[in-house]
Formats: sequence, C-alpha cells, structure tokens
Amino acid sequence: MPVTVAWDNDDHTTICINLIHPWGWVDYDTGIAQVYGLMNSVEHTVNVISNIPQGTSFPMGNVLLHFRHTTESLPENIGQIVVSGGNLAANIVIAIFGRAYSALGSRLAFANNLEEARTLLTNLAPPNNSEDN
Repeated sequence: MPVTVAWDNDDHTTICINLIHPWGWVDYDTGIAQVYGLMNSVEHTVNVISNIPQGTSFPMGNVLLHFRHTTESLPENIGQIVVSGGNLAANIVIAIFGRAYSALGSRLAFANNLEEARTLLTNLAPPNNSEDN
C-alpha cells in the first residue's frame, strides 16, 4: 500500500502518514482523510509526521490543489506537522506552501528521517492555541 496511516505512539498524540513510492494524489487524499479521522477520534492536540522516504518526489498533478484542500480542512486539534525525508524540491514546495497558509506556518518543521522527526516533536513546545495548556 503506497500510503499508510497509524498512531505513532501509545498516547495517541502523534500520527504518522507514510508516503511510499509510487503513490498518487488519490492515495494522498485517502491518507489525509484517515489522518483526520484519527485526529477527530480524540480531543487532545495531535502532531503529524508526514514520512516521505528520501528521494521520493511528488506525483504528477496539481500539488497546490491537494495541499490547499489539506490545510483548509485541518482539524482544530492539529499540533505540529513534521515532514521527514523527501527530496529538496518537494521540501521547498512544502515550505513555500507553509508560508503562504498561516494555518501551517509555525506548525511546520522538517526532519531528515523518521527518528529525527520523533526527536523533534519530543523537543518542541506545544502550540500556543492548544487547549491542553
């Protein structure tokens, strides 16, 4: 399966979406729907790791359309979003998109791999609008 979604810890505070090549935009949209379903099943803040293996690039199609839909429907309990892996071009597009959409801005971070993403989330302070504070 090119896109998998699962809780990344037993506390259900982090979800990991794995985008394994080859994946398409239908796979991505289905995966995001699964992420949001898990997020909506709890009331606390949930972080998301988007794990893109090194060297993986975006499939053909309108990346901005899919990312815009993703950000416009973010659940209220979204925490930090860490993109792990990916190639330079994909990470640049994500970073530019993050700056353009204020809902992502300060929530977006990058890591070289999944373990680094987990460490980064452990070290980050919760978002300011978290109801858990």
